[in-house]
Amino acid sequence: MIHYTCDCCGKAMRSVDDVRYEVTIEIKAACNPVEHAEIITAEELDEELHQLIQMIDSVGSDEIVEDMYKNFRFDLCRKCKLSYEKDPLAHRRLFDLALGVGVVPFGQN
Repeated sequence: MIHYTCDCCGKAMRSVDDVRYEVTIEIKAACNPVEHAEIITAEELDEELHQLIQMIDSVGSDEIVEDMYKNFRFDLCRKCKLSYEKDPLAHRRLFDLALGVGVVPFGQN
């Protein structure tokens, strides 16, 4: 039998009796549209590519990949799912932290 636990409150969810919700968060770099492309020479393009390759070499490919794309997956019980829907970016919790107010985990409010 597969056992699931709510990643917010820790409640054990039995696969047969409890409804389980999957939350997937995807973060990816967004490219802004170019308003007008400047015409550049082949030499300028070569220089830009050379600089880009140097930057990639100095930073490391793993760090670049992580900076460009990341995803998360969480299992939530119904109570935490309802709470998450009300404040998916946790604005209220961040505000409470800034004020020094006790923060209540998702699903326990």
